[in-house]
Amino acid sequence: MKEPLVFIKPGTCIANPYDQIVNPFSDLPWWGEAELAVVIKKKMRNVNQNNVRENILGFTIGNDVTVENIEERDHHLARSKCADAFCPVGPWIDTEFDATDCLIEAVQNGEVIRRGRSSQQVWQWPKIISWLSTWMTLEPWDIVLTGNPPDTVGMRYVNHGDIYTARIEGLGELTNKFLLRQTNHG
Repeated sequence: MKEPLVFIKPGTCIANPYDQIVNPFSDLPWWGEAELAVVIKKKMRNVNQNNVRENILGFTIGNDVTVENIEERDHHLARSKCADAFCPVGPWIDTEFDATDCLIEAVQNGEVIRRGRSSQQVWQWPKIISWLSTWMTLEPWDIVLTGNPPDTVGMRYVNHGDIYTARIEGLGELTNKFLLRQTNHG
């Protein structure tokens, strides 16, 4: 991979631990991805990856909730990734966390469905932040999700009522309940 896939989620995507995540596209499959999230402290532009750490506030857990691409035409991923609450983060920001080689797990209804280490990621977080800063300005409180480690179990969709936990060794757990939108066309 020459460069990571990038997309932007609006602030309305942010959700808290234990919030319910509702799929507004009930007929499309969806899933979560446990990811290391980097919180920006200072305005960043063209920052060398060796200087990234001094410009970040810290780390938290993110869940990149995604709905399957509609008719293979959502090229910008807006509909797939940007619904309200499609980016739960938390439970806190750790300013001293060492994210070099932490275990990242996705747990669905008590079963570990994805597991990997941050050191296994194709792009390490300092390189991602540095690369982003070469073509876009990062602002204080921006949150950069760093992708999930290579899958060891494979894709697993979530269903109505599933409990999904993103867990990172040393950072804690981020748990949310996934629900399908209930419609009444009465």
